[in-house]
Amino acid sequence: MTTTTETTDLVEQATTTPDQALELALQTKYLDDLQAALPQMVEPDGWIRGMIGLLKARPDVMKCTKASIVQAVFDAARTGIDPSSGGAEMFYFLPMGGEVSFALSYKGSIALAKRNGSLLDMYARSVREGDEWQWQQGGQEAIEHTPSLEPERETRPITHVYAVAVLPGGERLFECWSRAKINAHMNKHAKNAASKKSPWQADFESMAHKTVIKSYFTRGRIPTTG
Repeated sequence: MTTTTETTDLVEQATTTPDQALELALQTKYLDDLQAALPQMVEPDGWIRGMIGLLKARPDVMKCTKASIVQAVFDAARTGIDPSSGGAEMFYFLPMGGEVSFALSYKGSIALAKRNGSLLDMYARSVREGDEWQWQQGGQEAIEHTPSLEPERETRPITHVYAVAVLPGGERLFECWSRAKINAHMNKHAKNAASKKSPWQADFESMAHKTVIKSYFTRGRIPTTG
């Protein structure tokens, strides 16, 4: 007697493209497990349709192994982030060496932290030459920053970037990186950072803000899961 899974496998083998095979697998063989992985407030059918649309728009991802694609899809499902509504800004599928992995963006990390009640707000600011600022560490950690009112302030070099996390009880956490620390991170983790096509060259300030904000989550200072 042929089981449902075996039937699905046979149909997958008969499909003509990887897109069709994966779409069928997500809607049949992996459906129950995806429903269990998704948060309760997420409607599974709509989420799966959105994910299929996202994958079809990523031929580079579809060239990766099926096992890694399925794993990345399940990692995305556990977050509950809608792939058809802002998903591209909330998480990434990163293909490399024939495998694809899932990664939250800084916006996705903030969204999940807010959803689980561990974060009220978060923002980043740049300190530039000529600004008045003071960073106090220890038991009474605080940052006082008064931007220069000079007309050319925005053209002056960035010396530090800091991010502030506002917790539900009103407490504030601070993360501050010097320009040297940001540059070291950029050179270590960003491929072709010196290239004119690199986002670090196109918008250094924005990339620096993202990096400092994301450090809250990579270091575990703020959880993204409840």
